[in-house]
Amino acid sequence: CTPLLLANAIIDTDGQVTLYTDPDKLSDAVRTHLGNEVSISPEDTLSFVPTSAHTGEGLSDLVFNLCRMGQTTERAKLTEKDTFECTVLEVKVIEGHGTTIDVVLVNGVLKVGDTIVLSGLNGPIQTTIRALLTPFPMREMRVKGEYQHHQKIKGAQGIKISAPGLEYAIAGSELFKCANEEEVRDAIDHIEGDLVDILEKYVDKTKEGVCVQASTIGSLEALLEFLY
Repeated sequence: CTPLLLANAIIDTDGQVTLYTDPDKLSDAVRTHLGNEVSISPEDTLSFVPTSAHTGEGLSDLVFNLCRMGQTTERAKLTEKDTFECTVLEVKVIEGHGTTIDVVLVNGVLKVGDTIVLSGLNGPIQTTIRALLTPFPMREMRVKGEYQHHQKIKGAQGIKISAPGLEYAIAGSELFKCANEEEVRDAIDHIEGDLVDILEKYVDKTKEGVCVQASTIGSLEALLEFLY
């Protein structure tokens, strides 16, 4: 069975905070959403950590539980994978660098000059890495200041990427590194397919509805699921 640690996000609707705490409903939702991707039996114990992006509540508990699992129950299963994994966290304009993206490089290597593909508001974005930046030791990525420049970085690590054409990049999207035109086409097809799946699942163009806006793809999908 697949070990899971789930962040149970608080949804603030019209000033009223809603937190789903019914274990049966939560478990059913997880099995419905992940049933085809992971193996979950009715006997499994699923760990839910209440979190809030607005107040920061629960984030330290989430990190603690991840570290605890990695050092105890899942220690023997931890392996370094060859597959490239990278996720966009934030999109920011930085003086002297233009529009940049903060990413978490989970696995793999990024180098200056690599071709990357990620989701954009107007469709997939293909660009070339101009600079790889990290904060100096004992400094936070989100705090404004000077950055260290790198020619190559290996995961796992938080990185700020400077590249042309990132103005419409979407936070929360997956970032792909491509070595040739075939991999670029595959990445573009994958990104377009994900966006189409979300729209087809939640958006009914034949009826009147509401406009939903969110800062990341994950937040948008969560809100659409809540409203659906």
